[in-house]
Amino acid sequence: MFGLGRRYGHKIIDVFVSEKTLDKYMDKLDGRGWHITFALLILAPAAPDDALVLLTSLTKMTWREFTLIILLCKPATIIAYSAALVYGADWLTKFLS
Repeated sequence: MFGLGRRYGHKIIDVFVSEKTLDKYMDKLDGRGWHITFALLILAPAAPDDALVLLTSLTKMTWREFTLIILLCKPATIIAYSAALVYGADWLTKFLS
């Protein structure tokens, strides 16, 4: 998604986000704080990852920074989802028995 956003830019972003909204938030996205915000949102269990990645592709974030954030944050989210699924299902079957 990051590559698609970089390659096609606003053409693909405009499908998901209005131009008015994008213009309103683009200054915030280019700030240094976006790196931290993006990392925290990628860690969040219910974040719209694809939309976040597309918006981030329009910022000045480098491929290296993006890759580092994804490699550090996404495995933790996947492990948390997996553990919740395994242990949650186990708990639910014991609860319903």
